[in-house]
Amino acid sequence: MAANNDVPQELKPWFKVFDQLCRRHDYITVFDDYLMMLLNWFANAEFKEQWFDRKKRYDEKELMLFNELYRELILMFQKEIDAGVKWYDPFGQLYQALSSRSKASKLGQFFTPESLCDMIAQMNIDKKRIEQIVGDPACGSGRMLLAAHSVNRTNHYVAQDLDKMCCMMTTINMALHCMSGVVIHGNTLSMENYSYWAVSRVEVQENVFLPKINIITKEQYEEWHEKQLFISKWINPQRKTEFDETKTAEIIEKTLAPICSAGTDQTAEQNDHANQPLHVETVEPVAVRKETKPKLIINPDNQLSLF
Repeated sequence: MAANNDVPQELKPWFKVFDQLCRRHDYITVFDDYLMMLLNWFANAEFKEQWFDRKKRYDEKELMLFNELYRELILMFQKEIDAGVKWYDPFGQLYQALSSRSKASKLGQFFTPESLCDMIAQMNIDKKRIEQIVGDPACGSGRMLLAAHSVNRTNHYVAQDLDKMCCMMTTINMALHCMSGVVIHGNTLSMENYSYWAVSRVEVQENVFLPKINIITKEQYEEWHEKQLFISKWINPQRKTEFDETKTAEIIEKTLAPICSAGTDQTAEQNDHANQPLHVETVEPVAVRKETKPKLIINPDNQLSLF
């Protein structure tokens, strides 16, 4: 691949790692596998077979680089949180940067600019009406729905796209923003659908929720839509009580520590553990330096998310 001087400044640390993976592999394949790894992570191994089949093409060092890509993703989110943005679509930016790297690129889509997404959301989303179902029949990376969510965080979303890679980007984006809804891989015009993925908020401790992805059937989706069995209530009923901030902090620490890189002040044993390839099995947390540890926040819905 070309040097990373052709990508936006904020994406360069991610691309520095990504380029190392592309020395032996096609960059489109690597990006698609990266999305599958993240999808499997948030789905608690429901995509285990797909990810394990893909990871066979990488050696141990390359799998460690996938871990590093995940860390860089979280750090990109952290910078945007610190900057006070309402939503962030890293995958759309990465996708378009990859598209611009080669005239023969197989990535032929360019997504709606963020400012236009915000304008459309402000014009069309009712701020006062709760639990609306908002749809996007050609979701791309999901940024139109991310903008809608920033206007009214009580809504539920139905995203659809013919491109499976776009569906993966949208699903992960929704999970990172702690949204509730369904992503459909299928043809909006012919109504031929191939798979359905539910994004929800799962209670990991009393009044503490984290994002979760589930594979669902067509029948489950139709029931969700027709009977308004919204995913956030269907999988885990929410209770209108206050968060325990101490317990929330503990959950965040245990959740994020295994995926953040270690600082130089760690022991050799901790560093060895932190550099192991990412697995879906339970991983014991390791120490994380405060200046590099990403933060999750409690959004106005009383949900944990990166926004």
